[in-house]
Amino acid sequence: MRQWLRPGGGAGWLGGRALMCVLAAVLWLAAGAVQRVHAQEVWAPTPPLATSPQWQSWYSTLLARRVAEVPRIRPTSVHFAQSGDDVAGNGTQGAPYRTLAKARAVLEPFRLAGGHVALLFRRGDVWREQVGIDSTVPNVTIADYGDANLPKPKFTPFQPVGSATDWAPVPGFAGVYRRTALPEGLMRGNPAVMAPVVWAKEDDDRGNPYSRQQSVAGVAANPGSFWFDRATGTLYVQPKPHPVTGLPTDPRTDGKDYQVVRATGAGIVARGDRTRLENLVAEGWGMDTVSVTQNHGIESRATGTSRVLIIGCESYYGASHAMTHFVTPTGGGIATFINCRAGLCNYNEFGETIFNAFNALGDGEMIFDNCVAAYGTLPSSEWDFRNSRRGQAFYSHTGGGSFYFRLLVASNCSSEPGPRGCVQPANLGGTRTFKELADARCFIVGEQHPGGAGGVLLPVAGNHVRMNGRYLNQIPVAGNTALVPYNQIGWMINCLVDVDLTGYSGQFGLLNESDGRETTAMLVGNFFRIRTGPAATFVMDYDLPRLSAGGRAMNNIFVNTGTGVARFNYGSGLDTAVGNAFYGFDLSGETGANVRAARNLLLSSEPVFGAAPGCGSPLVFGADPWPLGMVQQVDLNGTIGLRRTIGPLEPVTLCVDVNSDGRVDIEDLLAWDRLPRDVNGDGVADSRDRELVERAVRWGESFAPAWGQGRIGPR
Repeated sequence: MRQWLRPGGGAGWLGGRALMCVLAAVLWLAAGAVQRVHAQEVWAPTPPLATSPQWQSWYSTLLARRVAEVPRIRPTSVHFAQSGDDVAGNGTQGAPYRTLAKARAVLEPFRLAGGHVALLFRRGDVWREQVGIDSTVPNVTIADYGDANLPKPKFTPFQPVGSATDWAPVPGFAGVYRRTALPEGLMRGNPAVMAPVVWAKEDDDRGNPYSRQQSVAGVAANPGSFWFDRATGTLYVQPKPHPVTGLPTDPRTDGKDYQVVRATGAGIVARGDRTRLENLVAEGWGMDTVSVTQNHGIESRATGTSRVLIIGCESYYGASHAMTHFVTPTGGGIATFINCRAGLCNYNEFGETIFNAFNALGDGEMIFDNCVAAYGTLPSSEWDFRNSRRGQAFYSHTGGGSFYFRLLVASNCSSEPGPRGCVQPANLGGTRTFKELADARCFIVGEQHPGGAGGVLLPVAGNHVRMNGRYLNQIPVAGNTALVPYNQIGWMINCLVDVDLTGYSGQFGLLNESDGRETTAMLVGNFFRIRTGPAATFVMDYDLPRLSAGGRAMNNIFVNTGTGVARFNYGSGLDTAVGNAFYGFDLSGETGANVRAARNLLLSSEPVFGAAPGCGSPLVFGADPWPLGMVQQVDLNGTIGLRRTIGPLEPVTLCVDVNSDGRVDIEDLLAWDRLPRDVNGDGVADSRDRELVERAVRWGESFAPAWGQGRIGPR
């Protein structure tokens, strides 16, 4: 019946079943009221304004509710361990079962009873099997038990290659070895044939995985690589160099744990309502010789109003995605991922996304909370990222058209630093385009992304609010490029963006739309620091001379500390670029024609790369409080009152807002005179604190009351 209530779902569900129409209508009328109430109880309430203090309370309450709805403890618990026995065991801790096949069989009797069972796997154990668990039973927990100091239970189709004596050196290719004696895997095809080896490894060092090559010569040229010759069934490897000699080791004698994985299906899949996956590790599922397979290590496949909770799980060596909420051909589903880690996806020419949400018909809700995209793309002959980065950390989309997610949140998520990390942070799509901030239904809050070598790096804004994040983007490549290769919409609020162009040659744009579509991103209260090299030219909007009239830049700080050129060409009109502070930017001519009430800064030293300036920094007072009513859809007090530094919003008042009224004015100076306090954080309340408050007040007083040009010269 839920299909009837989803927009666009009724006709397709009925198809040609005309004889059922009358009966279905009667059932719908009888159950409709109950169903609507049920949906209201399940779906998240409308979020408050993203910049208001109430947003975090709303989100924390929603997250706690999602956890409480899907409990870990169930009336019945069934235990599994590698020391167990499927025949002699009874599922207790003292006599556990052993295999995933038995786990799948155990689930079936609980289906008619509505589930209410927990499958618990012993920590420290590894299940090396070729078929995972795909559960459609509701009210199920699949989790860990045992010594919390031991590793989480791991499920993997990776298998040891067998006897070391079966390796043989390859003549003419120093350091390369081969073998045809390999473990079997799933049979596939008609007639059935052995699935090919899709990856190999010699250890569990996920930060330094093998690179996949396409010939013996490729293996010889790349230490720590492999190639599987499907025609002869031969595996070729060049082991990683010895840390002392620098030479490849010999697999016949080095004692390493060489393993291979053949093409296989999904790992752990949760479909039933109120299913909980907790503290599980999946490795090597859904991989194939090509992407995309859409089989993943850890999956939610919940539809309608079904809820899936995934906590503390990890997924590595996957297809185009490692951990997902994946719904097709229907829609809906409520998936919550908390404290999860994932990475190492198979190369796909269209790009790899570590955490992914896809909903063909929309109408679902997704939360990623404190999740880490630990690694990006697996290295291969197509993309060897030993010195660069590839892959998107978090991504979402629907089937397009009029299908949208109800809610998307990525809170306090991050990408790991290092050359094998993700090049692009969260880029969530599939929600309705909005202009008023109050209409936002997609939030990326508190994200940390280290950036690094690669191509596209930062989707500054989309159909989402991106706020309180920290984005460090080092750009090593030359030529015309941009942080984003498509038009941008949505809001970016109170973020720190540091871009290093010192080794870059050519023109570089923060926002890019060279095909005529206009960028309409709203940039509010951010700190952008650009370090240009002598051959670099930075522009805000890449499509100069065509300006994006719909874009807005309010109360941001733009700093260029390099020797190259930086120009501000953004917005079009008297109210599109107001109250921004500039240092080292060329505001002459067309590039600065729309700038109003500008602030130029005088820096005593260059800001530390990737660090927010402190409370007393001239950068902080470079941007004044917004004039009242300038952007009515933004909660003025919520943003200004909570910002202590240019960086993440903090649950404290502005450091110089002495009387805590949400403004910085002469009343704050008078309040300090009545009761001196330590404003700059040096441990004493003295004249330096008073000077800090006075300085902030004067910045506010200097704001042009009309939309005319503000102070342009150094102070």
